[in-house]
Amino acid sequence: MHAVAVRTTVAEYDLLDPRAPASAIQACFQKPEVSWDASALEPGEVEAIQRATVRGAATQTIDIIREDRAVWVTYSVTMDFDFNPNALNYFGVSIEDIIVRGCRVSFPIDENIVDLVEEKTTTRVT
Repeated sequence: MHAVAVRTTVAEYDLLDPRAPASAIQACFQKPEVSWDASALEPGEVEAIQRATVRGAATQTIDIIREDRAVWVTYSVTMDFDFNPNALNYFGVSIEDIIVRGCRVSFPIDENIVDLVEEKTTTRVT
């Protein structure tokens, strides 16, 4: 079967240098770097996924809150999957779990400006 999954993440970063210009902070988060890493999957997940392709990634919002020394970033990743539903059922795994483990997202972050605190991810599969 085929599915399209959209993974949306809201990430909070500590603003380590509150004097950093907004343009430098925003430059860190303009374009997520996304890759698919099948080696991060559990054995049952590997059998369930026949093909996974990153279709695209985009940053939706970047909120700089200097008084709280925080940066909130919302970004999304769209992926195409071909999978075996029988293997999903047999191994008791879900597309959502597989996406969390196999989808690697990073930003070219300047570690002197921000540091990741927490991420909350939601996934929609169609």
